[in-house]
Amino acid sequence: MPQPQPNHRGVVSARGRWPRLAAAAAFFSVLGLLAGCGGQEGEAAAGPKAGMRGRGGHGPQGRPDAPVAIEPAVTGPASSYYTATATLEAQSHSRILARTTGVVRQILHEEGDKIAAGEVLLLLEDDEASWRVKQAEANERTARAEHERRAAMEESGLLSAGEFEATVNNLQVREADLELARLQLSYTRVQSPFEGRVVRRLVDLGADVSPGTPLFEVMDVDPLLARVHIPAKRMGFVAVGQTMEVRLDSTGEEVKGKVSLVSPIVDPATGTVKVTAEIHDYPPGTRAGDFAQVRIVTARHERATLVPSRAVFEEQGSDILFVVEDHKAVRRIVETGFVDGDLTEVLGGVEEGELVIVKGQRELRDGAGVEVLEGPPDILAELNAAKADETAATTTEAEPADAS
Repeated sequence: MPQPQPNHRGVVSARGRWPRLAAAAAFFSVLGLLAGCGGQEGEAAAGPKAGMRGRGGHGPQGRPDAPVAIEPAVTGPASSYYTATATLEAQSHSRILARTTGVVRQILHEEGDKIAAGEVLLLLEDDEASWRVKQAEANERTARAEHERRAAMEESGLLSAGEFEATVNNLQVREADLELARLQLSYTRVQSPFEGRVVRRLVDLGADVSPGTPLFEVMDVDPLLARVHIPAKRMGFVAVGQTMEVRLDSTGEEVKGKVSLVSPIVDPATGTVKVTAEIHDYPPGTRAGDFAQVRIVTARHERATLVPSRAVFEEQGSDILFVVEDHKAVRRIVETGFVDGDLTEVLGGVEEGELVIVKGQRELRDGAGVEVLEGPPDILAELNAAKADETAATTTEAEPADAS
């Protein structure tokens, strides 16, 4: 049997490995080329974004600028209001009662009628009262004639002073009887005590009434009154003549009242002071008894720094807002004062003219890039011009590096 050559196994092994080594080398060469190309593409993709905040709409590290809306802080008056619910009341409200006995003969006014002071509302039968007046008149005439006859006798000395005094007294009694009879007759004509409106009729035709029987309710609704009780500690600015804002619940309309009375005392049970306002001009159909929301100024700062209320939000117990500086959002902790509708007084942290972010601020971080999309037209134009100048300057600086 022929002996194998000493190098036969090694030669065979070498011939089997070389093709595999060559293939592996080629594979890794391809991977290296691909990696090199990928790195260049990655640099090309990342390169233009680096430092492009303001030029390409991106902030630091390539983050896009946050869209926001702004309003400038302004200087103006700020007021503190006390708000409460009040029931509108009539200036005068009276229930008219019968003052004599009788039967209702005629009703002259119904509910809703306007009436003048002293106008007759109702008539009672007056036959008996009229006869009593006639009887009293006759007695008074007799007493007066007797007085005149005895006065002549007293002058001629035919009558003593004591006898004449009795005649005088008798005449005075008859005169009083006549006035009383006439007064009783007047009670059969029920009159309005003041100008106003009939709000309720409480008796029917033919009803038999006696003293104390309710007949009508009348009100004087010009003006209407709004009464509100204000805490004594907030009364410093409230005074007679001050305007009170009134929103009617029935129609939603706003009317103006004027403070006419301020109570001189504090209610010890509630610690409040009663304030009454008169409302002269109000929509037709407004009635006593309607509910209304009233608002009155209790304090006022004439020159306050004001920002939109929607710009301010609470974060960890502090009032926060953001302002725009150099196309960035700057976080400010502020101290707020009076809130007057859509405006909030800022006591510190913001100055007049600073651009306050009013939309999109809750998702912002301090120093984040912003793009102002809404705001006053003149301010938007100024910001856009400044941004265009910055973009042009950045482009000019970048051109030599791009050329190399």
